[in-house]
Amino acid sequence: MEPLQHKLNSFRKLVDALPESLPLHYSGHKLFGPDPDDFEDMGYAGALNRCFEINWGMRIHGIRITERGDKLATTLAILQQSLEEMSTTDDLGLVELWLDVFIETAAKLVPER
Repeated sequence: MEPLQHKLNSFRKLVDALPESLPLHYSGHKLFGPDPDDFEDMGYAGALNRCFEINWGMRIHGIRITERGDKLATTLAILQQSLEEMSTTDDLGLVELWLDVFIETAAKLVPER
């Protein structure tokens, strides 16, 4: 899981570097999370995938980061919790796919230094 933690850290750095021209919406509250019923029906990775599809859209269509703040903070918290709670028998590949999409999308928004 070390490579996934490295990717999550990379995503976190990109989020921190997002331009201030993106609106900031911050209340300090967690906005969403995987549905507990989905854990039973789909397993951890499936529940995580459904949660992100509902809140970010389908990966295949690309996602859009339009603001800084709660939504990204919630996403980072969910991903961190997932890495801590998922076992090696869970579908870590699905988590990695989402991380790759988040990193790719955020990287396009961060000005090069």
